[in-house]
Amino acid sequence: DGMNKPYWLRMSFPDAVTSIVRSSLKAGLWRGTAAERLVVLKGLNERLSAFYGVPACSVTIRQTPLGPHYIPGDGRIVLDKVSITSYLHELGHHLLHCRSKPQQETFPRAFSLSLFFRSAPRAFEAARASGRLLFTEGGTPHA
Repeated sequence: DGMNKPYWLRMSFPDAVTSIVRSSLKAGLWRGTAAERLVVLKGLNERLSAFYGVPACSVTIRQTPLGPHYIPGDGRIVLDKVSITSYLHELGHHLLHCRSKPQQETFPRAFSLSLFFRSAPRAFEAARASGRLLFTEGGTPHA
């Protein structure tokens, strides 16, 4: 049963989706100025939203007491920094909202961690090993 698997092993994705994420990572999602990285993140947002057939959210970077969050009424994702996993997690909430599904945390966690793992397993494992990823305790990525 998939629910007993670690979050990052619960989902698989079409090659087109992992290619979109990989190309954004190669395009500079992790390097350059904050403004340059935000441009790449917004491009990723446009491409993934189009693939999933949902309106693209606006993505803003600002510090808030809530941390990263999704505002469904505004179709807005607010992040405290450019982060692939935080962005994908909030996109997971947007996908639930657009499909009139109840908001919960299991799908966004599995969506974000699985998509990062399936798109960039070495980068995922490096981030996991350094403690930069939440909800990755237990299991091994190659299980």
